[in-house]
Amino acid sequence: MNRREFIFSSAAGVLGVTMLSPLRAISQAMSSNASIPEHMATVTPSWLRRFDGAYSSALLSRRRLRLLMDGAFAGMSAPFWFNRPIHPTARAYMSKPGYVTVLHHRYIVVTGTMAHCAANRAMLWIDSHFDSSASDVPHAVLSVIDVGSSSRHMWLINNHLAANGTIDDVPHNLRLCMSRWILSRRPFRYEGGLLQEITRLGRHNLIGVPKPRAYGIPLYRCETSVSG
Repeated sequence: MNRREFIFSSAAGVLGVTMLSPLRAISQAMSSNASIPEHMATVTPSWLRRFDGAYSSALLSRRRLRLLMDGAFAGMSAPFWFNRPIHPTARAYMSKPGYVTVLHHRYIVVTGTMAHCAANRAMLWIDSHFDSSASDVPHAVLSVIDVGSSSRHMWLINNHLAANGTIDDVPHNLRLCMSRWILSRRPFRYEGGLLQEITRLGRHNLIGVPKPRAYGIPLYRCETSVSG
């Protein structure tokens, strides 16, 4: 076998192995050119799905989530937490981690409480499906219960705040998750009583006072001044 024949046969062998490689088949199936059913084209990204059931700290510490939250909550800050951006605020109020839940291959729910101050807690809700023609970021809401010496305050940091702020503007899944999260603990045992204030924070730190039912907050968990 001369040098030319050796080079040709070697190249053909490498090409054959590459074409038959399982890794190549997998990469082709996962590529954007692969034939994917329309109803599966917008499922939750795999890197988020694998955190289902994990501790919230495992997801919150990821750079990908920080970048996602920095984009989703761009220009927004937490006035109740030293005006810090939303991602470090979420980490502070979930420093004692809860869990990550992925619902319907779409909604990401992250919960936790503040270490050394269990009365303070937070829930992050993200809708991983969104219309890129209407918005370049997913709908995301950080809900925080902050218990201070003067009041028991709930903050709703919503990056897709609608003009009306009615129940029709809030996704059903968000209302359902909100209700479950609030009812997961006894208010008088952990938070010292019922909620006394609810404040909604939108883009450009626009502040409003929503009706509890619009966000799925049970009225019997709020004082009369709030629920009325």
